[in-house]
Amino acid sequence: MSEEKPLTIGDWMTENPVTIRSKQTIGEALRLMFERDVRHLPVVGQGGLIGVVSDRDIRQLLGKVRTAVEDPAREGGYLRLSVSEVMSAPPVKVKSSTAIREAVQIMIDHKFGSLPVVDLDNTVIGIFTEFDALKYCLYLIDRYQEVY
Repeated sequence: MSEEKPLTIGDWMTENPVTIRSKQTIGEALRLMFERDVRHLPVVGQGGLIGVVSDRDIRQLLGKVRTAVEDPAREGGYLRLSVSEVMSAPPVKVKSSTAIREAVQIMIDHKFGSLPVVDLDNTVIGIFTEFDALKYCLYLIDRYQEVY
């Protein structure tokens, strides 16, 4: 029996993910997430990847705002804050050659819903999400489960 090479993130990542710039607003991030049906946006700037903003980051901000602001009309102003104010930075990232097991362990250890994938120049080339991990699980089930 030959030993198989472990599959890598590059085999299962979502290529060319939707990205956002750090100066764009939280409102713009929400619009992108809604329109493109994504929950994680790699944040890019000069030099490539500088952070990640997720729907959870934005929900946490809006929850804090709701409890801190007495005037609900002012709450909408927080949507004009820049993404850089809520993004996770510095980002944890992986290369496309990273083994899936290693990437999934990072996601579990840090409770991340995604990992941006970068090339040698720190340019975002993909994203590996919980959804991609679930697709990989189905692949393994189909490959190794006995047919009854």
